[in-house]
Amino acid sequence: MAVNSEFEDFYLIRPAFLPIICFGLGFLFLYQTWTTEGNFLTLALCLFVFGIILLYLNFKSVFKIAVEETKITKIMFLNGKKYFIPYSDIQESKLEHVHGMRSKAGDITLGYYRCVFKLKNGEVFILSPVHFKNYREIVKAISANRSIS
Repeated sequence: MAVNSEFEDFYLIRPAFLPIICFGLGFLFLYQTWTTEGNFLTLALCLFVFGIILLYLNFKSVFKIAVEETKITKIMFLNGKKYFIPYSDIQESKLEHVHGMRSKAGDITLGYYRCVFKLKNGEVFILSPVHFKNYREIVKAISANRSIS
């Protein structure tokens, strides 16, 4: 059973939100530099550089998943680099509860469960329903393929 991941609707907007604000403020200060006598060029350039650094750091950990019969392929979003995880490398898998938001009046959200895989090389591979629309299909495919291999 082969399954390819699909990003949640607004998942890619969240890591880009703060860099977009930095770029917008940078353009605003650049505009102010050209229209007035003020010298905001240094501030605009700093905001552009800061936005680029934030954009890179936020998207560095974003990945897609392709579940195949013999392995899991983790494809990095920025550079397309592929990491292959054979099912034999998975030592342990467990569901971990991520608590939701709370207030003095009680729970605002209940939270969710994410799947945590511990690999033989000591790395931890986490699948979360916050990232993928078809999270349940991915986890079912992984568990079905693990039991076959």
